Amino acid sequence: MNKSIVKHELRSMKWMMLASIVASLSLIMIFANTLDREYVRMFSAGIYANNPVILNAFRDLAEFTLVIFTGISLIQVFMQFKSEKSQETGRFLKSLPVKREEFFKIKLISGLINLSIAFIVLAIGFAVVRNNNMFWIKDIYKISYISEILINLESISILLKELGLIYLIVLSFYTFLFMIQYTFSNVVGGLVTGVLVWLAPIFIVISSIFTLSRFGFIDIYSSSLANTIDNLSSWLLPWSYIFDFDYVDNLNIENSAPMIRTIADLNIKYIISIVLIGVNTIIAYKFNKNSKVEDENKIITFKAAQNIFKIGVTVCSGLLVSVGIGNSMIMDNYNILYIALIFSGAFIGYLVSRKISTVGSI
Repeated sequence: MNKSIVKHELRSMKWMMLASIVASLSLIMIFANTLDREYVRMFSAGIYANNPVILNAFRDLAEFTLVIFTGISLIQVFMQFKSEKSQETGRFLKSLPVKREEFFKIKLISGLINLSIAFIVLAIGFAVVRNNNMFWIKDIYKISYISEILINLESISILLKELGLIYLIVLSFYTFLFMIQYTFSNVVGGLVTGVLVWLAPIFIVISSIFTLSRFGFIDIYSSSLANTIDNLSSWLLPWSYIFDFDYVDNLNIENSAPMIRTIADLNIKYIISIVLIGVNTIIAYKFNKNSKVEDENKIITFKAAQNIFKIGVTVCSGLLVSVGIGNSMIMDNYNILYIALIFSGAFIGYLVSRKISTVGSI
């Protein structure tokens, strides 16, 4: 690897690495304090004999962990591409005798290493805190008739599996933003568009169901098709994976055994996240390889990306109007007006997206 490029990337990443590690240490401290408060609380309020204490404390922190590292991913991509997309620095970097693929590899590897180190610190910290608290948690479980099952639920392997899912979700989001940057010449525009595109699939599905229900084609509350689509839509947003639980009675114990809460389809979610990371990386590499210097003045550099952008903005604009005004109109009297407003919103979205996508084009 070219040492100059490595130094350039490390210069922009060193503060991000520090911020990531500080975030991990802060989360570990919150986790430890949560368990300390639970230890003190049980002396005054009693104990819950059939609750996995450590796993519940971790799950209460999971959302905050995902939010923190989602934000870090956004800032990290901005820091990585900020200098490259400034006119002077960008042209200087492109003038160096270094292959474009090497820039790409160094940038991606440094970003992945930074996030991975943060999660390694987080995993070690959570494991240490867990071990330091197991002495009193095992004492609590002695009064439960499923004590062995609860202790198994508090195992390090289960804790790390759920933390690993958060890690893969963060990496899939980071690599997605990384890929989007190779289609946009403006770093902020790429980040904003990336977040919106990440949310677009689930928005399109949910708002389409809402629109069809307003016209009476389906009933949201009783249609099996609507329920099936709604259930499948949860797969379209990886951020929701860690909050999708099943309550499984697999204890084989009679007399009203408690239901155990587990993340639904954990292995499938692992596979989807890994596939997303791989697909994002491959597409980003293709975009990087096919980018041209003469396209640097275009906001969206590839024709295919321009077309996808226009279609996406057009569809989402129409559906946004539908959702925005749907609850304020009585369909029996205003069907034609409602349709006209939806198409007007879509048309305005098309005009705006067409204008944006053609900036810099001859």
